[in-house]
Parts: sequence; C-alpha cells; structure tokens
Amino acid sequence: MATGRLRRSVGSSKMAGGFQSKVVAPRNPKVVKDAEESVTLTPSAFLKEMSLTTEQRLASTREVRRPRIIQLLDMSETSHQKFSALGLDQTLFQPFPSEVVFQRYVPCEVYEVPLILRNNDKVPRLVKVVLESSPYFKLISPNGVCRKVAPGMFSTFRILFTPEENKDYFHQLTCITEREKFVVPIRAIGARAILDFPDQLNFSVCPVKYSTQKTLLVRNIGNREARYRISTQSPFSVDPSVGTLGIGDTVQVTVEFHPLKTGDHSGSLVVHYDTGEDIHTSLYGAAADVNIRLDRNSLTVEQTYLTLSNHRSVVIHNRSEIIAHFQWKAFVTQEEEDQWKLRRCRRLQKQEEKRMDFFLKECTVDPTLRERLSLLSRTFQNQRARVQEDSMLFSDDIFTIEPVEGDVWPNSSVEINVIFKPREARVYQQTVYCDISGRETRLPLCIKGEGMGPPARFSFDSWTSGRCLLDQPTDTRGCVIGPTFHFNVPSLHFGDVSFGFPHTLSCRLTNTSLVPMTFNLRIPGDGLGEPSVTNLAQMSEGTCPSSRKGARRHLRPTEFTITPCRGTIRSQGFLDIQVTLCSNTLKRYELALVVDVDGVGKEVLALLVTARCVVPPLQVLNPIVTFGRCLLKFPYQQMLTLANDSDLPGCYRVLPQEHKENAAVWYSSSVPCGVIPPHSSVEVPLTLEAQVLGEQDTVARVAVFGSKESPLKIHLLSSGEGPVVYVHPSKINFGSIQVLQDTSRTLHLANQTVIPAPFWAEMIAI
Repeated sequence: MATGRLRRSVGSSKMAGGFQSKVVAPRNPKVVKDAEESVTLTPSAFLKEMSLTTEQRLASTREVRRPRIIQLLDMSETSHQKFSALGLDQTLFQPFPSEVVFQRYVPCEVYEVPLILRNNDKVPRLVKVVLESSPYFKLISPNGVCRKVAPGMFSTFRILFTPEENKDYFHQLTCITEREKFVVPIRAIGARAILDFPDQLNFSVCPVKYSTQKTLLVRNIGNREARYRISTQSPFSVDPSVGTLGIGDTVQVTVEFHPLKTGDHSGSLVVHYDTGEDIHTSLYGAAADVNIRLDRNSLTVEQTYLTLSNHRSVVIHNRSEIIAHFQWKAFVTQEEEDQWKLRRCRRLQKQEEKRMDFFLKECTVDPTLRERLSLLSRTFQNQRARVQEDSMLFSDDIFTIEPVEGDVWPNSSVEINVIFKPREARVYQQTVYCDISGRETRLPLCIKGEGMGPPARFSFDSWTSGRCLLDQPTDTRGCVIGPTFHFNVPSLHFGDVSFGFPHTLSCRLTNTSLVPMTFNLRIPGDGLGEPSVTNLAQMSEGTCPSSRKGARRHLRPTEFTITPCRGTIRSQGFLDIQVTLCSNTLKRYELALVVDVDGVGKEVLALLVTARCVVPPLQVLNPIVTFGRCLLKFPYQQMLTLANDSDLPGCYRVLPQEHKENAAVWYSSSVPCGVIPPHSSVEVPLTLEAQVLGEQDTVARVAVFGSKESPLKIHLLSSGEGPVVYVHPSKINFGSIQVLQDTSRTLHLANQTVIPAPFWAEMIAI
C-alpha cells in the first residue's frame, strides 16, 4: 500500500528554501457541501471574478469544500492511532483552497499558488502530496517526502504553473493520509468571452396577454471570441438565442415579456458559454389588465324569418396605449380549448389504430398494400397537426361574427357585426368570448335571436277531414317552440371579495312560457377540482389551497356554488337562485352563469358574473413584543395587536414554532388564528417560556390567509432568569466546641420565585 512507505517526520509550516506563503487560510472557513453549493453567477460577478489575478482570487476565498475521497486505506499499516474523531465522510486533512486556480496569466511566465493542508483530527497525522508528471505543473513539497502535522496545524505545499498559451489547463493533486486518498483539482482559466448583460432586467407593469420588448446592446468585453447560447423560461423569451461574437463586437439582443396571467412574474436569462460558464440575469415583470371592454355583455337580434338574416353590432372599446389583437372564441378559457384538442387527437388516434388493424389484415391477402402503410400513418399525422394548429375561432351555422379576428388601435373602437340566420322557428341563444390583448379573461357576450316562420293562419275555426280512404293518411303540420324565460337582474356583480370568504348574491329565474321548464345552471370557466378552502376551514384545519391532503393539484378549485343548480320551474312560475363565490385565486372574474334547458339546448341563456378577489393587508401595531425578565420554563403572556384598515375581512394564523425542541425560547398562542373584521383590530395572546439563561430575540411569524407575501414578523424580546434563593444566615459560627463531639447548625433556604430551585450542598476549603 502506498502509505506503507511514508516516512514520519515533523516539521514547521515553512517550506524548503525558507518560503513562507503570503496567503493565510481563514481562521474558520465555511465548509460547503457539494449538494449545498448552488452558485448563481451574475454578469457583474463573472466580470469581477475574471478580472482578478491568481493571488487576488486566492485571497478572496472564504469557503472550502470537502475533498473527493477516491480510496480508503488501512490505518493500522501506517499509524498506531487507529481511531479518529472524524467520520469516514470527512478527510483527516482539509485542503485550502479546495481547488487550485490560476487565471490572468501570460504564456511562458511562472505562477505559484500555495496549498495548505490542515490537520482536522485530534492527534498528529501524516500527509503526502503527489502530482503526476506534467510539462505545465510542478509540485514543491516541504522538507521530507511525508510530514507529520500536529492537531490543528497545517503543512504548506507550492504548485508552480508555466503555461505555453492562454488557454485552459486541467490537472489534479493526490493527497495521501493514513486513512484515505483524496484529490485536489487544479484548473487554469485561459481567455474568456464576457458579454456585458445587466444583472437585472425589470419590465415593470405591462399589459397582460401582450408582448413587451426590451432591446439590449451587448458587447463582448472579454479577450476571446464568444460562442454562446441563451435560454429563459415562459413568459419570457429571447432572440437571438444562439450566436458568435468577436472581441469588442456588439450585438442586439431582444428580450420579450408576454404574460398570460396577471400578477408578478420572475425568471432568469441564462447565457451558456462554450467554456462551461452559465451567467444569470434576473428577469421581472408584472402583468395587469388594461382598460379594454365591450360596450355590452348581451345582445338580442330582432325576430328574423327563416332563410333570411338580421344583424346587430357590439363595440370593442380600447382605452389603453396598446394595439389590442382580438379573436372571437367558443370556449371560455384556453384550457378548455386544449382539452377539446386533446379529446379530438385521441379520437383520431383510435381511428388510426382501427384503420391500421384492418389494413394489416388486408396486407396478409395482398402484400403489395404494405407500401401504403406509411401513407395512412402520414394522413392521420397531418390531421392531428391540423387540430393542434387550429386557432379555434368562433364558427357557427346560425350566428356569424364579422370580423372574427382583428386589431383595435390605441384609444379607439371597433364595431363587430353579429349576423343571425335562423333555420328553425325557435329561440337561439349562445355565449361567445372575446379573447383580446390586455385582458386576462375572455370577455363574454351572450347573443340571442328568435327564428320565425311565415305568418300563416287558418281561415276557419274548425276543420273536418270527412271520409278518408284506408291507407291514405292525412298530413297535418305545425311547429314547436321552446320555453321562454329570463333573469330579474342584468348581472351578478360581486365587486371586491376577500380571499377564502364566501359571498352570496341572489337572482330570480322566471319561466314566462306556458310549459314547465327543466334546467341546469353552471358557470363555464370555474375550476374542476375540489371545493375552494373557506376561512373557517383554514382556521379549523390549518389547510391552504395549495397543500390540502389528497388534492388534485393540477385542477383549479371549484369556487362557485349554485343553489339550486338543477330543477324544474312550472309554467308562469319562478325560482330564486343563490350564487356563492369563495375565491382562492387572486384575479378578476368575468364569467357567465349559463342555463341549459333539457330538450332545448346548452347555454340557452347567460347572466354576466363579475368579481375581483383580493387579500386585505393586515398590519402589526406592535411588531416588537417585550416580555422582559422571564423565569425559566414558566409561561408569560403578552398581547399582539393586529389591525385591518381595509373594507374586507381578513384571516390570520400564528404559525407554529419551527425546531421548537432546540429553541432557546418557546412561544405559542392559545388563539392562533382568527378573523379581523373590516376597519377593526384584534388582540392575539402570545405565551412565551424561556428555556435558557440570557437575553433572547425570537421571531414569531403570522401568515395572512391567501397572501403570497412573506409572513408578518414579530420580535419577542425576553431575558431568561433562574430561580432566586435566599440563604439565611450568610455565615455559620460554630463557636468553641469540644473535640470528637457532633455539633449542628441550621441553614435556611427560601425560594423567592414561582419555579422550583434544584440545589445541592457541599463543603469547600477556603
């Protein structure tokens, strides 16, 4: 074994020739595990790092990593100290630096970096360093092949580097101790390309579903041609994403922000250099709805005779500064469109499998047909591609929208024609949706029209067919019209609602026809997951919409409750409907309550539903709660005051203390959660128990139900104190006593506190 030839010698940290390293290892360097090390280099940090000399980089190193162990050795062959206080995952010696790095060098010059090996064990240990032969790197060891280093002391080695050209070099040192072999990498960083991207790029507040661009003039300020690739994540994109840039040259890079949801968005723009470095620029943008709307939410076309057509118009008003692109759609959300496409592709897949099975059977009879297999597969593949590429614009045989797609210029309006061409004498009703830039949700428009037959009537009150021959039937014709009905309100406007607080509005559905009507009520666009979490459930169970046990996280919660959602209304009757919204989504709602009538059709009538979900900003009136002097393990109580200055109620929860078993102070609340009504405040009791002596500043956290912000922080100041024991008397005088005769005196101890005071007594000589 290699360590069997180690020679034991003890020496100082000075090296041969009297060399003393200028670089001193930090007294307590931070040890970073590879799993914990997630360094994200910004452009400015990369520029600063590359501008350092070898000596400057070494002097700025404040962290070390545990080296990679490549072999464990038998300690009994080289040492009488067969046991170590260090685990097998740690090396007996910690190298500094963890990686020997040379940079900013000139060809044919000689550069030097010291390597310090510190003995981490509690007994003296041997260490030897080996460097494989290299024309560029040389190792200079202290006197002696192997050195024995005292506990906590170190041995210093020198690595010399002589480059031939300004390129990258790689090598490694092998360190041999009494228990293991580990390696220390050597890396020489040659010429580097440096693109001067900013550290941050802030798009500020932008319209939702609209592309906002920022163009950067990027220059290569490095000393090497840049070959790079740029990546980012939705809703951000970049162009160009790959390129080559010479030294000192510039290029325009366009970063685009196209959010589909309102709210804050963040990401990273990562420049991947061909030399292996990844440089991160943080991206931020906020998306908001802008002032774009329809002039009406419902539209009724006048009665129209069959085979003829009639039309009315609706206006899109754009009161923003953007060019708004619109498309009329049949689905309320993009998710529903995607689900329809998925179902369509699955049906095509099944059709292809059936056709393929049939075709293979035919091929057994006529083998020449196998040549047409690829044609069949390509046909279905093209059909699926057309389904995926379909923009799903609104198309219908009864209602036509013109134009179905277009642009609305800033601070202007566009008139949209709705053409009605009935085929039957009945009432037609359908809800269409305007998908437009600047608005997160599609704008609903309920269109209604009634088809009429010719105004014919009988010229007699009764009709007798007289005698009819057998097998000669008489034909009597007419038309059947569906029920007519309406809501008593033009819309359900919830206004601002608080996150997780149910809010109910009522409306009345009246059947004005002469026949009963069986209906079903629903709100397209509502979530399909589990019911949303109310504030009462949150207080009783401590749940939240994103962490409910067993929740199907890929589905949005069901936030609307309709009572009743199905029933029958008698002729000329009515029914009161209650719609409850318990929102778990911070957004604006523009949806429709639609009526499906059995035997008539889907979405025969629609009622606009609007709302906005917000979280009231709760405030802490006393963010510093002073408990003062606290006896150990005795509960003390103070009141925390939370205030709500908004017009909506808010729900709070004092979060449980983390890692309580090892904490110096324990805290809790007998009323950890509750509701704060609008424009009021509540007092929350906080109980504290000091576990150790001394002053403590403990941070408690209060979460606001539905808030995406960090929990509110409350500082609990306390000073832990032990029991106070009064001793009387302070001196015991036995006076003159006879020898060999026991004499006793009484010492009184009085505990002046409410906590027990353990004690023991012993005699000491003074």
